[in-house]
Formats: sequence, C-alpha cells, structure tokens
Amino acid sequence: MTAMEGLGVKIVPSQWDQPYLFYKMRSTEELTRSDRYWVQNMKVSAFVENLFFVSQKVGSDIGFYFGRVDHTTLNWAGNYEKAIASSPTPFFWNMFQANKEDIEGKLGDSPHVGIFGDTGSGKSFFAKLAFVYHSILKGLSLYIDPKDEMKSQFLYVRDKLESYLPEMEEKIADLVALIEDDEILERRIRNLEFAYHKPLIDYINHIHFVSLNTKDKKNIGALDPIVFLESEQAKELSTQVTEGLIGTKLTEDDRFENSFNYHLQQVIERRAKGEAVGLLNVFKEMAKSKEELIKDRSENILSKISGTMLELVFSEGKNPSVSMDDHITVLGVTGLNLAKSGEVKTAQNKMSDIIMYALGDFCRFFGARNRDQETVIFLDEGWFFNTTDIGKGILMRMKRVGRSENNFLALITQSVKDGSSDEDDTAFGTIFAFKETGNTKAVLQAFGLPDDDEDVITWYENQTKGQALAKDPFGRIGRVVIHGQNSALNECFKTTFSEMESAKVVA
Repeated sequence: MTAMEGLGVKIVPSQWDQPYLFYKMRSTEELTRSDRYWVQNMKVSAFVENLFFVSQKVGSDIGFYFGRVDHTTLNWAGNYEKAIASSPTPFFWNMFQANKEDIEGKLGDSPHVGIFGDTGSGKSFFAKLAFVYHSILKGLSLYIDPKDEMKSQFLYVRDKLESYLPEMEEKIADLVALIEDDEILERRIRNLEFAYHKPLIDYINHIHFVSLNTKDKKNIGALDPIVFLESEQAKELSTQVTEGLIGTKLTEDDRFENSFNYHLQQVIERRAKGEAVGLLNVFKEMAKSKEELIKDRSENILSKISGTMLELVFSEGKNPSVSMDDHITVLGVTGLNLAKSGEVKTAQNKMSDIIMYALGDFCRFFGARNRDQETVIFLDEGWFFNTTDIGKGILMRMKRVGRSENNFLALITQSVKDGSSDEDDTAFGTIFAFKETGNTKAVLQAFGLPDDDEDVITWYENQTKGQALAKDPFGRIGRVVIHGQNSALNECFKTTFSEMESAKVVA
C-alpha cells in the first residue's frame, strides 16, 4: 500500500470476509461446502439498488468511447469532469450499426441521428467528435459547416502541433543512435509520435477542406448542377435554381422557356462529351438570340450573377465541383442570408435560397449514388433549412435518402422541433438532446417520456454542459456525459475565443 501510494494510487484496506472471498474467487481455487452458501445480509432498500432486470446501458456494445452514462439526477453545476468520475458505466456508440441486419434487440433501422441543444450546451463539440471518430472508418464523410469555422480552427491546431515536430525529430535521431533492437526502436518512435500528436497532424492533413467563398476564383462553379450532376438530374436542378433566380419570368413566355430548355440540353450534352461548360453558358448562348425578349432577359440574368455568390452555381464549368470521392470533406459555406417563412424575400435571400437548393441536391446525390458505400453527412446549423419552405423541402429529401442507400444523416440544430414537421414524419433512429432552455416538454415528448413527471423533468433540466439525453436504436434512454480524451483534438472543436484567460482578468 505504501508503494502504491507513492505512485499516486489510493488503495482501501479490505474488511471482514473480503480477503478470503477474493482468494476463493480465483479460477483455480476449490470451493468447500461452506463456501458455496455464503450470504451477504442487506436491507430491502439496499437490495433494490442492485436494479436486477434493469439495464442502464445506452449506445452500442461495440463502438467508440464517447463518455459515461450518468445514473443520477444531480445537477453537476458545469463540473462534467466530476460527472464522468462518478459513473462506472462507459458510453460507446457506432452510428453505422443502426441500419445493419441481425442485431438483436434493435427496434428500427433508421440510420439518421438528431443532435439538439442550445448554443454552448456541448452539442457542437459532440457532433464534431462523432464526425472525427466515424470519419476514420471506411465510409465517406461530409460535414456541412455553414459558419465555415472548422477549417481555420483545425488548421490552427495543426500548425501549432507541427511547430514541435523538429523537437520530436531530434529525439528520434537520438533514439536511432542509442537503440539497436528494431522492435524496441519502432515502439519508442511510435510512443514519441503519439506524445507529439503526429497521428492527429496526419489526420487533419487528410481532410479535404472546402470554403465556398467566391473571393477565391477556384470556388466558382463548385455547385454548378451541370458540373456535378448528369442528364436529367442536372436539368432538374438547373431549372429549379433558374426559377429561383427569375421566378415566373422563366415560364410566362413560351419563347423564353423553350429557348432555355433547348440550350440547357445542348450544354448538358456538350459537358457529357468532355467540354468545359456550365450553367452560365446556357444564358450566354441565349443572349445571342435574335429574339429581343430572350436576348434582354438573358443579359439581365448574366448581370445578376456577375460578382455575386451565385457564381458558385452559375459558371462556365472551368473549375471542378466539390468532390464526392474524398474520404473526408468539410464543406464551409459563408454569406447565407435566409428569409423566414412568410417574410418578403430580398435579393440576398433569393441568392441564399439558390445556394441552398444546390447544396441540398449535392448532399442528396452524395448519399444516394452508391448503395454499397457507407456515407455520412453531418449537417450543422440545421435550423437554416427550417427557416424557409424551400429549406424544409430540401431537408425532407435529404432525410429520405437513408437506409436503402446506406446513407447516414446527422442533423445538428438548436431544437428538437427542427427534426420533424407535419409534412415529414421521417424518424431519427438515434437522438441526443443537450440542454434546451424552455423546451423541456417537446424534448421529453420526442423521447416518449412523460412530460408531467417531476422526477423526469428534473432529470433532464439538471443536465449540465456536456450532458445529453440519449436514445439509441434499441429504444434505451439514458443521460450521458460526453468525454473528449485527447486535449489536442478537443482544441480543434473550440468555437469561442477570448484574449482573457479568466473572468478574474475583468476584475
């Protein structure tokens, strides 16, 4: 005990029959007649705390470690480290398990995940942790980042870690000079690489970061339907985004509509033959028309597109679209300004709707094109899609690309109300509800829990930062506390920054 105390490990002395029973439980020990009937006396109130026939497990039997199951109803007052330390039950999760066959006890096959909660509740940290873990599997992973904040923070952490690599290389050189045994040398080098977070650096370098900002001319046409879609799909989306741009002017005159359809088909066929053309070429060809109406309207469309975010969608096809084949893609979108349902739309609102149209179809095609390939889409700030009727329709179409296509959608948003609507009853097979102020009733109803039980209400409302109610595909519900074990990786998920180290600086 003294030796262990010197190592910082506390050992409690055994009492009563504990030493005897400990030795008797060894696999080679022989049990005597008296050993077989050892009885531990306890009160009924203590006995029921064993919770026989009751499971407090939630998540997957085999999966990534995400934290602990909190068996209490306590309010940890922001001290989630203490909540982690208080729980003996780990929380594992593998989202790909949701749509697999022959898994005993699974209640449904919906692969979609809902992650809900207030800003600052911990939902974004958890979502990004889940994205990183699942992205190292064989499936293709896509993270839609409307704030475009992941790229800068991940690259900041990478650059900081890389600044220590020369120090690591010096230590490796010393090891090579001192150790002759190759096996021992390899193990020591690997330990050094982990200590300097070399695997994390390699992982970040493996991510394909895309920031859809037209200030970078390489992004022009990244969401052009004729560039990333084919034939009928390209025609359908091209028509939608054009109608979003000019409204009824597309169809009010047969001459203009016929010209648009003809030239659209011609440009799609030219693209199929390998020519670098895009949706903008349709209107450039129409602007050559001898029909004054067609010519003037096409020139008007070209003037609306020039120098705006619409160049992401309307291009001459000279740049490639966002790749659908990269293993890990983080797609950042900036400048969206969406109107709420019922509001009169400004020109900026209409342009944002068009980008959303294209982005939604990109995600849908990404998930549906290969049934034999697992694909996972993390859609952050999902409330964006519920602020407009257009967005709701896009989200509904994305959710319906699911089990048969082997696609997993993780919707990250502020409220459980954003996860469903009267028009769309597509269920989430897995739900994580972080603290959502003022919406307790809706959250409990989403979990199928009684919304008038004071104990249940306290159980949910006493959640602290980093805690969530979790419902898995087996129908089990528990309160979990999220645990990010790698400090360098945790820094990648930061979203708030301050030059002040603590509140004491203010004083």
